[in-house]
Amino acid sequence: MSSPVSPSAVVAVDSRVVKVGSSGADFASINDAIRASVDGDTVVVKLGQYDEVVILDKSVSVVAEANIELGDVVIAGGAVCTASRGSLERLTIKQLVDIRSGGVHIVECDISMGADCVRVGSEAHPVIKKCFIHHAQSSGDGIYFAQGSRGNVEDCDIASNRVNGVHVNGADVVVRGSRFRESPYGVFVRNGGKGSIEDNRGEGASCFGIYVQSHSTPLVARNAIGNCGIHGIMVSKEGQGMFKENAVHGSVRILRGCAPTLGTNSFQGRVDDENSRPLVPAPPA
Repeated sequence: MSSPVSPSAVVAVDSRVVKVGSSGADFASINDAIRASVDGDTVVVKLGQYDEVVILDKSVSVVAEANIELGDVVIAGGAVCTASRGSLERLTIKQLVDIRSGGVHIVECDISMGADCVRVGSEAHPVIKKCFIHHAQSSGDGIYFAQGSRGNVEDCDIASNRVNGVHVNGADVVVRGSRFRESPYGVFVRNGGKGSIEDNRGEGASCFGIYVQSHSTPLVARNAIGNCGIHGIMVSKEGQGMFKENAVHGSVRILRGCAPTLGTNSFQGRVDDENSRPLVPAPPA
């Protein structure tokens, strides 16, 4: 995957700052501010709750005003993102963040309570970084990547979602340095999904911490997985991938017909590999 574009790269030399708030601002509505902006501008949002669905269709940065706490700027209706670049930063967003296309950056946001918290469409390639993503409702995914999409999830806390923390459905996704907890499935990769799941911590999944199936080929490396209801790692339906340097405090199951490559891992529980292949043992303590 190519290196992500940093939010600062969006800002042009002649960029403007447009302010939003109930008083002392240019606009009372975030959407009005975006409509009045051009690519490269920054929309600074003052303290308050904004009862609107934010439409980010330009490459602008929408950021909370400096020196206020996360939770002081609330977008109550979610967001729809189609801009080629741009960002949402330090915002509390209720309802779905629907990234339909483009490479938006979502940075230091608290996102909750949507059908999914974040949904990434097939033409999108976002970076989601340092966010708290929690309590997805009916569809139930903290972050859902659709077939053909790609993206990076970095340093996020993904918790208490109805089904999956991160759901990679035929997409190319990097999940790195994050924590996924207290959902039925931590990270679920299926339908030829690829990318990597690296340096994460997973705990409290009621079913599986990491679940790989249906010809998916992720690199799964250096993750610490524990306290899962069924298995720390599960591979089924001809799942593949490379698993190395993981520390799993719990059981691991690999169903017949699956062909993951198993490097050196620390499995502190039952390992049930129906393919009867020798496992590379963990190094001595």
